[in-house]
Amino acid sequence: MGEGTVKVAIYLRGQTWWARYTYGGKRYRHSLDTSNKKIAEDLANDLEWRLRRGKLDPEPERVRIADYLEQFKVHSAAIKKPKTHLNDLRRIEGFLATLEVDYLHEVTPAMVTAWLSGQALARSLSPTTILRIREALHAFFEHARRHELVEGNPVSKTHRPRIPDRDPRFLSQDQILEVLAAVRGDGIEPLIATLIFAGLRRQEVCWLTWADLDLDAEPPMLRVRAKTVDGESWEPKTKRNRNVPVSQRLLPYLQAIPRRPRSKVPWVFSSPQGHRWDADNLSRRFRLLMKRAGLPWNFLDLRHTFGSQLARKNVSLAKIAKLMGNSPEIARRHYVHLIPEEMADDVEF
Repeated sequence: MGEGTVKVAIYLRGQTWWARYTYGGKRYRHSLDTSNKKIAEDLANDLEWRLRRGKLDPEPERVRIADYLEQFKVHSAAIKKPKTHLNDLRRIEGFLATLEVDYLHEVTPAMVTAWLSGQALARSLSPTTILRIREALHAFFEHARRHELVEGNPVSKTHRPRIPDRDPRFLSQDQILEVLAAVRGDGIEPLIATLIFAGLRRQEVCWLTWADLDLDAEPPMLRVRAKTVDGESWEPKTKRNRNVPVSQRLLPYLQAIPRRPRSKVPWVFSSPQGHRWDADNLSRRFRLLMKRAGLPWNFLDLRHTFGSQLARKNVSLAKIAKLMGNSPEIARRHYVHLIPEEMADDVEF
């Protein structure tokens, strides 16, 4: 390779300077093991000189796991919700703590498989939980692969736990009345009615503002959409806005909510302190009311009630998916089993 065909650039990763260059059609990165920029520049110049004269065979990049973890933390915190970021980081660090290797490229699929299997046995974890752990590890190594720090993702070659299909739980008409009776008079009563009769997710109902609600429209409309309130931003899980008509069973609950000054309290369902409900605190409140009433339901059951009751009315799965902010495939998987008796005539020919 002739002189002038190699250019070594330096960059700072954490407190350490690194070199990067292309040689023989391949990209290389490696640590210069110094925090001093002048020393790093001298090392890069020496490296460039030797590469141009063919006096050095570059080694594949060797990235320390500990160094990359600090870089990944910044990336994860920037793109994930705080709770998700912390949960995933705990899972990743749990795996990394068991490794007896120091570099990213030394991690193998066998190491990942052995650890996941050990976690499943030692902690009696469900396939769903193991899948979540695997997804966190996959994201960790996939980010490294995309930045060409490793050639492949070792997690991609591991077995993906099979999650057994389960029909979602939902409330019958009588059970809906039981839940509404159990929360009657409590501050979250209209919120619970909205979960049942509009099919919102927990975070969606917590972030609902008066600007999202138009009860004077025909029909009355509830809008689930991205927003920024007091400098804090939020968007729906699917990153798509949607409109949900307010049913006649839900409308009286929303009309009865006391209207605090909207400039001070923009939330339709505010906490007792007048703030936006914390989702976990809201869940605890609901669990307490259900426990007192001897009822087994959770928020996901309430959301599934909306979709399930619509399916039983022969509402198309495409419409259910649109109203609930799901993909048609998810709606089919959850609700198609609810209409076999209505299909009895369709199999006659």
